[in-house]
Amino acid sequence: MSQHPTESNRVLATLGLIKLNETDLNGVLRLVADLARQSLAGAGEVSITIVAGRGPYTATFTSDTALHLDELQYGGHLGPCLQAATEQATVLVRDTAQDTRWNHWATHASAAGAGSVLSLPMPILDDVDASLNIYGRATDAFDDDAIAAPEHSPNEPP
Repeated sequence: MSQHPTESNRVLATLGLIKLNETDLNGVLRLVADLARQSLAGAGEVSITIVAGRGPYTATFTSDTALHLDELQYGGHLGPCLQAATEQATVLVRDTAQDTRWNHWATHASAAGAGSVLSLPMPILDDVDASLNIYGRATDAFDDDAIAAPEHSPNEPP
């Protein structure tokens, strides 16, 4: 399920065209979510969680299902998107029907049609954590290339 280099180039080119004087953070986050959904093999729906002073919230989402699954995590104060954001770690749920973490949150995800979940940390600011949450329709939807996170400090360039 590896991504073709041409697709990677298209994604990077699209990100490189962002004009920060013509959009705000929400616009950039929406573009990131849309690109992840379109280009990541296995992605069904995508959301971005922000954890800041007022608590966690979904900054953008590609479907009501993604929003609902995020909000279930916020209500229970635990789940893969919160763990990825607060621990700045990649969190993978290979099979939501079998996962027992997070007080049955995965059971709700499975019932909603998400067979697997990949949450990746997104360092935004020193006092704001975030995660890119990819909900796959199939179980074990994400290959090793999708799961691999860049090995760098949040304060260092990639």
